[in-house]
Amino acid sequence: GQTQFGICIARVRQQHQGQDEASIYQAILSQCQSKREITKDDEVKR
Repeated sequence: GQTQFGICIARVRQQHQGQDEASIYQAILSQCQSKREITKDDEVKR
C-alpha cells in the first residue's frame, strides 16, 4: 500500500538526484502507481 509507494518515491528521488522537482515528479507518477491517486483522478473524470 502506501509504504511501498513511499519506498518507490524514495528510490526514484535517489535515481534523479540533482534534477528539478518537475522531472522527478513526472518520474514518480510514471513509475510509482498510487492506487489512491488513480482513484482520485477517476472521481474527477466522472
